[in-house]
Amino acid sequence: MVAALLMLLAAPLTLLAAEEPADEITLGASGSAAEPYEFSLLVGDQYRYLLSTNIAVTYSISSGDLSKIGLELAEDKISGVAKAGKELICITATAADGGPLRSAEQWIAYAVYNVLSLSGNAPTASWAGSAYSASFTITDVDPDREGETVLTLNEEAVTAGYQLSQTSETSYTLSRSAEKNVSGTVDVMVTAATAAGGISQSKTASATISTYSRVGITSLPENHQGSGLTVWLIEDESVWQYRPTAVPADAALTVSGLNDAMKWQDGVLSVERNNVFDSVKIKITATSSAGGSLETAQQELTIRNWNKVVFASAPSLSDILTTVDGRTVHAAVKADNYNYIQWKLSDGTVYENVTSIEHTFAQETEGPQEIRVLVRDEVGREKAAQISFNLENKEETPSEETPYFWLLLVIGIVAVILGLLNKPHWLLTVLGGALIVVALGSGAGVL
Repeated sequence: MVAALLMLLAAPLTLLAAEEPADEITLGASGSAAEPYEFSLLVGDQYRYLLSTNIAVTYSISSGDLSKIGLELAEDKISGVAKAGKELICITATAADGGPLRSAEQWIAYAVYNVLSLSGNAPTASWAGSAYSASFTITDVDPDREGETVLTLNEEAVTAGYQLSQTSETSYTLSRSAEKNVSGTVDVMVTAATAAGGISQSKTASATISTYSRVGITSLPENHQGSGLTVWLIEDESVWQYRPTAVPADAALTVSGLNDAMKWQDGVLSVERNNVFDSVKIKITATSSAGGSLETAQQELTIRNWNKVVFASAPSLSDILTTVDGRTVHAAVKADNYNYIQWKLSDGTVYENVTSIEHTFAQETEGPQEIRVLVRDEVGREKAAQISFNLENKEETPSEETPYFWLLLVIGIVAVILGLLNKPHWLLTVLGGALIVVALGSGAGVL
């Protein structure tokens, strides 16, 4: 609007007398019907133009209609709020000084252009491998022409494979092929520019478009005896676990088909291995809307918990064989199909994990005694056997001659020593030997 006003001020409507007689009015060299003054405005511009001449005149519009473009002539002023359109106006100035009839014409071509606008809805997310598309619309700045507005893309977007195509005079499509729509983030800017009527206008629309990898589960179960998605476990006291991972990062994971031995908690699948079970199919589902629409992916696992190898036969015991020697007992047993064996004696003594024992009872223990043997296998089955025997105190009562035995033995030994030492004294020696013989004979039970 400012530019238009400057142009108007630079070329005012003037009635020129030139060197003609005073009763004639001639028009300047420009502003004719063939070469009118041209003024460009934008819709909504506030327009005001003050007419002036060298003598008193009245103004009228002799050709064209200012109201079509939102303007009007009042006395010596053209003004109003411009609206779209083009109009060729002829303004006639008629002398009003009381003299002869004189007039002059001024031709003005008005062009009021639409304000440039750029609108569209560019999705800021898409899925990799799927074509991307967004629509943009511009205003028709000059309805009488085509191509007055040009749309361009920033270099980053062009390099990434985005392109603009025109579908109508005011409609454009921003697109990226499925092949080029790879995961990542691109700053995209669409610029619309026009210079219709010599008035420069530009509008931009920008968006950061993120392309996400298609939803998928990226992990495989590990630490099992199967392969791939077939999970084989073996009966055990431990717990097997699997933490699946998925793309994109915001994908939510859910699980279905669990049995009583399985649990899903905090993104971890846990399987109790202490009870065997046949094959169970479970589904892990990943869900995400990061790419602008709901996408899902599934992983199906086949899980089985196998029996471990154990002996099926029950534990067994053969007869307990014992030998009693004084206060000591020797015992042995034959056992099969077991992983634990225990001996328990009547005096409270316990032996474990041996098939034979040797045990000496305390001095004060006597009378009937028992030995119990128990064997147990890996699954808890048991077999027990027991034997009894009598423990007797066979220690003999000391002989009544025992005190005389020691006395005679000592006297005999002393006599022999004295007999040998006294030059020697054979009689004393013989007597001492006899006493020793008697003592030995009477104390045989002690020795």
